[in-house]
Amino acid sequence: MRIVHFAGIPGSGKTSIISASGIVSEDCAIILNNEHSAEVFTGITERMDHFPFKSPCARVRQYRYRIELIEQGPLPRMLITEPPGNCMEVSSPMLNAIYATERDRFDIGPLITVIDGQNLLSNRASKRSTDGLRTFNMIDESDVVLVSKSDLIDDADRDVIMGIVESINEDARVIFTSTVTGEGIDSVKDIVLGDSVYSRPLFN
Repeated sequence: MRIVHFAGIPGSGKTSIISASGIVSEDCAIILNNEHSAEVFTGITERMDHFPFKSPCARVRQYRYRIELIEQGPLPRMLITEPPGNCMEVSSPMLNAIYATERDRFDIGPLITVIDGQNLLSNRASKRSTDGLRTFNMIDESDVVLVSKSDLIDDADRDVIMGIVESINEDARVIFTSTVTGEGIDSVKDIVLGDSVYSRPLFN
């Protein structure tokens, strides 16, 4: 089973991009951060779950437990997941636990982080504020950074965003996406359904 994780703070556009890319099908399972997001995928797949607790302390255990629940039924071809907890912390600890002990059992796809481009421009990503540090850490851990709502970002601001991401993580692939214009959506689909893997596990 392939596991692909979409990280990002609430409202960044995770569910909208997952839906627009068409990567969820009847032979896929999806674990959502918010039970109300399930309405988006009703009629597409019956294998849906959500993270019921918001405590960051339970992230790693909760993540693995929800995967175990998915495994109890017919094994899906792919599992798409959003982050448990409050969506504001890094996601690598959850993937690292699987990567360290079970990467022979699972095909772990790239860690994808969705960031609202407007928020990144206004708040930046730095270690000087709590929100800035969270954004910094999310970019730092990512294989792919999806900059959402690109229809609202001009060329000059795109250059600024690219500079911010590259200064933190020069290896991350940056894709500007818009569910309005469709920009970058095919690239998201290619990444998720392709053979790219989790390549930045943050442990020794």
